[in-house]
Amino acid sequence: VILEAKFTSAPWSGSRARFTLEQLLKSVPKAIARNARKVKGAELAKTDSLLALPFKEPNGTINVNGLRAALAALGGARGAKLPGIPQEAKDAAAAELRKLLNEFSKTQEAEEVLSTEPEIVEDGADKDDGTKEGKSQTDNNLQEGAEDFQENFAISLHEATIEETPTEIIIRNVSSLGRKSSNGRTYPESVQRAALALFEGARAFLNHPLETLKSEPRDMRDLVGQHRNPRLVGETIFTDLYLVRNEVVENIILPIARSNPNLIGNSIAARGKIGPTGTVESITAIRSVDLVTEPATTKSLFEANKNKDNVNNQSKGGNEMDIKEILKDAGLTSQLEEHFKAIFKKDQEWNAMEASVVAEKKRADDLQLKLTERDAADVEATKRTDIDALIAEAKIPDEVKDQALKDMLYGKKTLDEAKTILTSIELAVEKVTNDTTKKRPKITKEKVIGGEGTK
Repeated sequence: VILEAKFTSAPWSGSRARFTLEQLLKSVPKAIARNARKVKGAELAKTDSLLALPFKEPNGTINVNGLRAALAALGGARGAKLPGIPQEAKDAAAAELRKLLNEFSKTQEAEEVLSTEPEIVEDGADKDDGTKEGKSQTDNNLQEGAEDFQENFAISLHEATIEETPTEIIIRNVSSLGRKSSNGRTYPESVQRAALALFEGARAFLNHPLETLKSEPRDMRDLVGQHRNPRLVGETIFTDLYLVRNEVVENIILPIARSNPNLIGNSIAARGKIGPTGTVESITAIRSVDLVTEPATTKSLFEANKNKDNVNNQSKGGNEMDIKEILKDAGLTSQLEEHFKAIFKKDQEWNAMEASVVAEKKRADDLQLKLTERDAADVEATKRTDIDALIAEAKIPDEVKDQALKDMLYGKKTLDEAKTILTSIELAVEKVTNDTTKKRPKITKEKVIGGEGTK
């Protein structure tokens, strides 16, 4: 597949001074441009607020940082305040932006952009257009002092809803990044806002990768979904988690989420700068937002994490708990065993109920068949009684009213067919009788004498 769209990871500037009106119309989402033309017509100017959410460079190249910023704005409170733009136009714009972001993720530039901090300049600010020299300096600044880290949060679903369709399972209003993590790090509001765009399209995996595989691409079989529509509400970034319909989601995630949600936690694999006091100064990349078993950091899948203590899920060596350490925790192991026993018990109860339903359905089908057969027998008996009455009243010789005639008439599907045949027999008998009883003229003596001769 040859992708026509061209992408750039250069720092994004939303200054309208860079664009002509026609360039700006091509830079914003198509639905936004159509709405602006429809409302303003010939009076449309490039300073008009209807021309919102530009994400393409003046030459038509898609700026990934601008793309993510536009999508994040649509998903947050700012998106609800875009004046003069109807909701259907916003929805269509969001769909276009997501499609382009998914298309970009298929290119080989994806990993490069994930390691680059999206630099966003507010509308009207002066900013270099992204020269090679400027970009190189930005990359150097980003790499200096940046480090990979994992962050643990409870998944707050006290206001969330689980929506299911034939093709998708969506957990809406998932708490993805709060002001203070269970690992004791603090995220200022400015850092949260700057990171909004990075959460759009962030992948969700089941469990962390093994320590020996952290530098390798994640196994596709562990992929369970994708985070969309990031927005900052209060002190928390919320997303909608779009789960894929596979065995992991159906057999592990959903049963736990519904029956024992305190077994699941949210862990973010990210890259950024952390200050000496534990305050995160910037987030430069979101590798993934994974679903893991975090009993030490997660109160409940359906509760916000309000624990302000510096609690983490680390062993003495400072690494994430591996499976061996988890198995050593008798309380956790017992909790997991009880959870899966409950699932198996429900499965057994469901299977027994299903077998009972099948048996009852068979009984109902058998009863219906018997009723149908009995009704058919009653209809046949009534038909034969009526045929016997017709034969008894028929004007035909008694010797014709034998069993052979009855059997022939019984074999007809309806009483009318039998009646028609019996009428035909009556007419035939009448004709034969008339022919045999018809008298010939007599030859009298007078006729012979009269010269008619003898015969």
